[in-house]
Amino acid sequence: MIPSGSSPAPSPRLAPLIVISLALGIGAMSTVGSIVHTVLLRTLPFAAPERLMLIGEAEPASPETWKSASYPDYLGWRAQGHGFAAMAISRAWSPTLRLPAEPAHLSGAEVSAEFFPLLGLKPALGRGFEPADFRPGAEPVVVLTHQLWMQRFGGDPSLLGRALSLDGTASAVIGVLPERIALDEPLVIGSVDLLKPLATPTGLFLGRGVRVMRVIGRLADGVSRERAMAELQQITRQVAAAAPGSNQETRVRVEPLREVAVAGSRPVLLALLGAAALLLLIACVNAANVRLVELIVRRQELAVRVALGADRGQLFRQLLRESLPLVAMAFLLGLILTLWAWDVIVALLPASLVRLSGLAIDGRTVAITALVSLLALVLVDLLPFLELARLPLLAMLNERSVRTGESTSSRRSRNALVATELALSLALLIGAGLLMRSLVRLSRVDLGFRPERVLALPLDLSSQAYAEPARARGFFTALLRGLENRPGIRSAAVVTNLPLKQGGNINTGLGLRPNSPLSWQI
Repeated sequence: MIPSGSSPAPSPRLAPLIVISLALGIGAMSTVGSIVHTVLLRTLPFAAPERLMLIGEAEPASPETWKSASYPDYLGWRAQGHGFAAMAISRAWSPTLRLPAEPAHLSGAEVSAEFFPLLGLKPALGRGFEPADFRPGAEPVVVLTHQLWMQRFGGDPSLLGRALSLDGTASAVIGVLPERIALDEPLVIGSVDLLKPLATPTGLFLGRGVRVMRVIGRLADGVSRERAMAELQQITRQVAAAAPGSNQETRVRVEPLREVAVAGSRPVLLALLGAAALLLLIACVNAANVRLVELIVRRQELAVRVALGADRGQLFRQLLRESLPLVAMAFLLGLILTLWAWDVIVALLPASLVRLSGLAIDGRTVAITALVSLLALVLVDLLPFLELARLPLLAMLNERSVRTGESTSSRRSRNALVATELALSLALLIGAGLLMRSLVRLSRVDLGFRPERVLALPLDLSSQAYAEPARARGFFTALLRGLENRPGIRSAAVVTNLPLKQGGNINTGLGLRPNSPLSWQI
């Protein structure tokens, strides 16, 4: 009969080493694993997210600007194309909200009537846009994001139906989006605090070369991305051939929305995931080495258990029971480390991607930490168990065998574990060194200007007092003169957009011949 009762716990002197080592590995792996799962694997909170595509066009000379499109081309794609079940367009909007305390500059978007149905958006409060909201002369209405509703209005439900002063126009609040819905790049241009119906563009925006809008679409059932892109390219060529002066070389691109959103962050996340996996393996190998030494000392006790009828499965379960309290403590400590390191890792990602993916600590983070801890539990005891299974435990019942000391195979196993640990540590150090070198090089990239000791102050001149250009110019002239005369200010200037800011790179071509088109893309 096999003895029952609680199994001996690992040595108190070695237990802290095992707990701390595992906690570091579990904390790193659960933090990065949770972020990678949310950003790279979890679906976006929209209808049929796997079929959502970003549609854009660009000239061969500037292929990197493909994410924008023109309004006339959007109309042609929607009318003639059959590869998309639905298609919507949006345009950046930067209104100024007039509040009793002080005005607030907001980021928004004007969206077409198909925008809400395409994404499956349903406001948590109020309603979305209806066809009547897009008719000429309709009363101005807006839908707020949950974040703006909470930050600026304290989550007041009575805000529905009330009018907000946006750029001097009274606009009624008709709805509030759900809390976890964020509309940011690349879904729209920039970020979004509120939405309003897109009025039919006029004047400059009717030019096919004026690509300042964002088009998204949902693929029709059974249609591949390649087929839909080829169809839109054909439509664009036909329109260009029929319109004098149109650029025949315009290229249409169709890319999955999620892939565009995570493209810039994927290499960083995968590198961090690999480093976290190496750190977890190092921790497990270190703990396994400690456990192996401990089990060698206890081999006579284990031999007695085998003699009484314990099989390999029972021995392995015993090892797991002994390590379980230590791994449980490592799990709690690793979860604390995850909470501490979360903001550090998230800061490496674009803010728009964090909002769009809904990246936050939740129950999934705890679940992933628990799974990593269970994996660590198995890894810690698996290698010692495999070595234990090779030992002639029954022969060790002989007192003489017990005194012979550690066997050659045990020493080889421990040496192999140490060599593995050193190899993993070396790989981790090399990866960290390469990452640090890349970060240093990025910090030394020449921006083309010197941002040191430069302050930027946003100004809003949207009120009627500055409706006349002459009054606005007079204000800026007086402002600059006053700033330059103040002590501590070396020089001052006025710009319409800061360098490297979204929408600040504009490629403009003006034709001088008759029927030459205007090309404008952001």
